[in-house]
Amino acid sequence: MDGLILGDLQRHKACYGSIRPKAVHRQTSEHWEQWTSPTTKFRLLDMDALVSEADLPDPEDARGIFAFAMSFNGYERYGSLAKSSALAKQRPRQTLEELRNELFFVARASRHVGNDRYVELYRELLPLFRLFMQH
Repeated sequence: MDGLILGDLQRHKACYGSIRPKAVHRQTSEHWEQWTSPTTKFRLLDMDALVSEADLPDPEDARGIFAFAMSFNGYERYGSLAKSSALAKQRPRQTLEELRNELFFVARASRHVGNDRYVELYRELLPLFRLFMQH
């Protein structure tokens, strides 16, 4: 399975539906890694890279939204799950990084409980993402 461990496969299936293990590829960079389907049409971002409006997925594309959310690792950025969680729950929304952390954290939580709250949140945050990208 190309180094794919069972837990990662189960989490991937929960997000993307039923796929064969060989259809899953590991994407890595210096800053983060994630599992994606080769059919995902989202360009993976470096966590420190500037995000442009072209990087924003369509609000109807749940897979693209999830991939975008996972392109930022709040646990790594803030040093722990607790710090990322606390900031996401505060919802300060004053910087692009805070928006990305909130979306990251909600997407992770959504994947674990099996809902699509991250899609709703992305639609709510989309005007703010666009506003930050104009400056």
